[in-house]
Formats: sequence, structure tokens, C-alpha cells
Amino acid sequence: MSKPQSLEAALEHLVKAARNGRRAKARLATALAKLPPERLRKISPKYFAALGPNGMKLFADARGSTDSGLLPVTKPAVKVKKPPFIRRLLARPWVKGMSVASLCILAGVVIEQTGSYAIDAGILEPARTYQGWPVCRRLDLAGDGCVYWTSSDRLTIEQIMTVTGLGPEIIVRANPHIDFHYRLPEGAMLVVPGTLYR
Repeated sequence: MSKPQSLEAALEHLVKAARNGRRAKARLATALAKLPPERLRKISPKYFAALGPNGMKLFADARGSTDSGLLPVTKPAVKVKKPPFIRRLLARPWVKGMSVASLCILAGVVIEQTGSYAIDAGILEPARTYQGWPVCRRLDLAGDGCVYWTSSDRLTIEQIMTVTGLGPEIIVRANPHIDFHYRLPEGAMLVVPGTLYR
């Protein structure tokens, strides 16, 4: 048998032989592997198909043994930069918990000190009490268990019942010092009983 002259004819000859067995397929893979990349791009896919289901593996093995310069390019190993100490420390749950607890304590101290300074400076008024009863700033439904001093001389028991929602017997029982037959005088102390005293 004479050797064919052209590449196409040689490959055709190897394809016909490859149908007959594994050794012929290996020879075809070796012949394809020896070709430079520019020529491989122009080769018809039918020659690779003739290699069979494991043809690309045969081709890769033949290519690796013939030309080490065409091995797959591997990326250089990327050096992982170590995070700074503070980030590594804050990544731990117990450190986060201690940080939150410390911030809560610090916020409590700051609020307490700021409240004291605000009261001392007159910005805030401390809660006023009269004989253990809190002082009502105004007479309304929110007044529950407090003492109220009247600011005018026009307040009657009907108005007090309307504003506080209390019955007349509760108001009279809590304020035995007031005569409710008349209007309350200005500056009179009115006890608004809380839910415990009703």
C-alpha cells in the first residue's frame, strides 16, 4: 500500500482504517495532534467524529504526548489576602455580643447623665409629686391617680366628670375637702383617683 501525498487524503485513509479498530483511531488522533493549531482550525469536524465517543480524549492524550506547549493554560494561584485584625475579631459572635452589651451600658450611662444635666439646667422638669401623688399637668382622660390644681375659678363637677370620665360619687369621695355645690376656686387641689382607688 502506497502512502497518500496530501493531508486530506492521508486523513481520509486513516478515517477508513479507524472504522476497523482502536489502534487505527489512535493513529488518526496522533496524526491530528501533530498538526499546528492554524491547520486544526481548518480541518473538517468529520475527522474528529471518526475518532468515536472517546475521540476527544484520544486527541488530548496524543496532543499532550506530542506538544507540551499546547497544554491547557492554568491560572496562577491567587493569594488570599488576610483580613485585618479588627475584621477577624468582629467576625466572632461572642465579640459582637460583648460589643452590643457594652454599647447598651454606655448608652444608659450617657442618657442618665444627660437627663441629670438637663434637669439641673432647667431644660427638663423632674416629675412633681404632692404627698406621694404625681401632679397632673392638665385635667383629661389620661390623668390617672394624680393631683391637679385648678387654674381658673370656673370649673364645676359636671366639667370634671366630662373631662375625666369619672362618676360624681368617685370624685366626691376622693375630694372630701371640696364643696362641689359651688364652682371650684382658682388654685384648689383636686385629687383625680387612679384605677386602684376607684
